[in-house]
Amino acid sequence: MTSYDPDTLIQDKEVTRSIYRRFDGKLALNCFVIEGGEITVGDEVQLVPGRACTESAATAIFLG
Repeated sequence: MTSYDPDTLIQDKEVTRSIYRRFDGKLALNCFVIEGGEITVGDEVQLVPGRACTESAATAIFLG
């Protein structure tokens, strides 16, 4: 859904291509935040695979 405009539902694949280029292909779009907070360069984060939420099988990211 990243490449779809939420108002018009028109797809723009350039959005996804731009994200891929800007992050050198190393950005997880299929994840969600379990606990919000601020992080800065050097902070430790933990990637937890599996079902962190009963409604999603996406990878969870815990922000410390």
